[in-house]
Amino acid sequence: MRVPAGAIRDVPIATLPTDIVGIEVVADQPVVAAATSTRSTAKGGISDFAWSPAVPALRTSAGTTFAPLALGDASATRTLSLLASGGAAEADVTLVDKSGVATSEHLRLAQDSSTTLDVSTIASVWVTPSTGGGQLRAAVVTTVGSGGDAVITVRPLVGARFAGRDLPVEQVRQ
Repeated sequence: MRVPAGAIRDVPIATLPTDIVGIEVVADQPVVAAATSTRSTAKGGISDFAWSPAVPALRTSAGTTFAPLALGDASATRTLSLLASGGAAEADVTLVDKSGVATSEHLRLAQDSSTTLDVSTIASVWVTPSTGGGQLRAAVVTTVGSGGDAVITVRPLVGARFAGRDLPVEQVRQ
């Protein structure tokens, strides 16, 4: 499909096979891409509009922290979703619990595959791409409620910039 510069194109994806784990947009110029989903229930029920921006491939570590999920709401879940495209990908995933204890896991994803980790009880997550050759993408999906009353949010993980510099220190006696 070709889309001219300055144009908008909606591409329905509801009829795609259920084993599709991602959609890749390839372009010779910069583009803006996102997925939207709308849903409404019977009169008086919850309506929802979800907007998920395109998730860039990770080249450096990416992470985020979370507010605790609602206490007593067993339907609330938070999932880390990882996707490898264009080749196999590997990543080191570090999860930090609410008491500050970190655990790490090395994950390997086959080409054009995905995996998820339940991070419902985690306070923060960090993903560092390692070897592989493919592109790795990551997002955190939070869902509250179930069935027609569920609401969802998607938080893409974007590479963090780490910088440091030495500052001169001058000792002064008083």
